[in-house]
Amino acid sequence: MENPFKRSSVPTSSPRAESDQIFETKEPFSKDFCPDKVFGREDEIDRLSILLSDVVQEFGAPNILIEGQEGFGKRTVTTYVLDALQEECPTQITILDVDCKEHNSIYQILLHLSYEFGESFVKQGHPTSTLRKIVYKKLNEFGGTVLIILNNIQELGPDDQPVAEFQEACTDGDISNAEVGVIGLCNRIRLPYHLAESVKNHAQTSKVTFEPYRSPELRAILEYHAEIAFKDDVLAPGVVPKCAAISAQLTGDARTGLTLLKLAGEIAKESSDEQITEKHVDRANSKLDTTQFIESYVEDFSREEQLVGLIIALLDMRNECEIEFRHVYSHYYEYAEKVGLNQVSERRVRDFLWPFEEEGVVSVERHNAGRQGEKTGERGGIWHTYSLEVPAPEIVEAARSAFTPFQKLITYEEESNWENYDR
Repeated sequence: MENPFKRSSVPTSSPRAESDQIFETKEPFSKDFCPDKVFGREDEIDRLSILLSDVVQEFGAPNILIEGQEGFGKRTVTTYVLDALQEECPTQITILDVDCKEHNSIYQILLHLSYEFGESFVKQGHPTSTLRKIVYKKLNEFGGTVLIILNNIQELGPDDQPVAEFQEACTDGDISNAEVGVIGLCNRIRLPYHLAESVKNHAQTSKVTFEPYRSPELRAILEYHAEIAFKDDVLAPGVVPKCAAISAQLTGDARTGLTLLKLAGEIAKESSDEQITEKHVDRANSKLDTTQFIESYVEDFSREEQLVGLIIALLDMRNECEIEFRHVYSHYYEYAEKVGLNQVSERRVRDFLWPFEEEGVVSVERHNAGRQGEKTGERGGIWHTYSLEVPAPEIVEAARSAFTPFQKLITYEEESNWENYDR
């Protein structure tokens, strides 16, 4: 059979050939796309520039924690300001980038930096003290200013304090030939408690908050991306304003608007239409929740958080009893090893649950029976039960897309429990 993706196999007069004339490229819809223009974030640029002006004046490297939902422009603004800083700064600046979704402890950060520095002999299991010596030595060799960018800093636990880690190393003289600052990007509306406390407890740590975009700002962002993404004359005049208005009303983040715009384009392409219209936006809007949830589950949640979400969904499908934390933790402890994740403490699993509560995926009910159990023989004390606000099958499908090892767990549950799923 001839390859169906070869242009030569599709007659140019066919509807399929015409339907391919919607997208020029889908790169602007990628999470990794970095625009060369910034819209609607002048105040945040000014704030971040002021905080980093100490670097230009050689007063030291600040620590900055940036909070705001995904799609609020944190990464774009940070990249823009750091590029400008490197152009203006008279001294050497080294920028190191770490994703805490993949490296979610101080140990993992140090190990990752060791690899980045070319220390290939370092393996998982080396003492933290050895990794510190390697990293601190390299930072001293860099000299000047070193800024460590920690994306998804919310993934670090309460015991992992990167600001304190590097500040103490500088104070104690372990890092003596470089000024080291941490810039943490938190993809939450507000910083988790332990990070907020870090701002309070360290005089050289500042916070920058990114609020939702307004509709005119979103319109400018979408117009910029649309000009790159789509072929000429395929967008009807009302498409971008409608996408901007919907995303402003729903979330105020650019990511929602871009997802809606991309979905509208894909629907037009699948329908072999020559132009994207507001009707396509309406149809895209009806699919938005499911599409966004799957994308968010795959991109925004760590593997550990994804496993916790999957466990709650699978327990919900069993429909056997109320879902308590002890059920979640016992399954996490059992399944983590099977899918190649670390078995962690109860406190860490509670941390993994928190983003689902914040995002409204899971609701929590607190029970307090006091000392009732001593009197009646019934259960006493305090405990929590969890219920889903998102259909369990959507979570399962998102988990299936997120990580191949999850598929075995899902297959087992499908074969053994889903026959009775009636919600």
